[in-house]
Amino acid sequence: MDVGKALARYLRTEGVKVTEVSSPDKATRRRRGKTDAVDAEAAARAVLGGPATIAKAGDGPVEKARMFKLAKASAIKSRTQDINQLKSILVSTDPELRESLAGLGYKNRGAASRSRRPRPPPRPPPPSTRCDCSPGASRT
Repeated sequence: MDVGKALARYLRTEGVKVTEVSSPDKATRRRRGKTDAVDAEAAARAVLGGPATIAKAGDGPVEKARMFKLAKASAIKSRTQDINQLKSILVSTDPELRESLAGLGYKNRGAASRSRRPRPPPRPPPPSTRCDCSPGASRT
């Protein structure tokens, strides 16, 4: 999360009026310089006399839509990485396996490759749950 957004949200909950100022245009910044002092002065002038707006709350439907969009973009990126990894594995795999997966789409290839995965042998239960149920076993 952007520190500025977090600070603005905190100040708003404390009852402080938060004003949003756009950065000055590039020509003005080149002409007047690019220092923190110049930027602070430009921000103060914008708040006092001009192009400043009340900061967005950041917790309404627009923020929820933004979060949804971020999650969707992340899922798409992850899916693309998975597909690319599967493609690279298929290039170097056994030709017979590659041919058997050739006609499948990406979803079906993933399912088919998972079904061919060797399963580990079942693990024995932990010692505390083992029970000797033979007829001559003693109870403790």
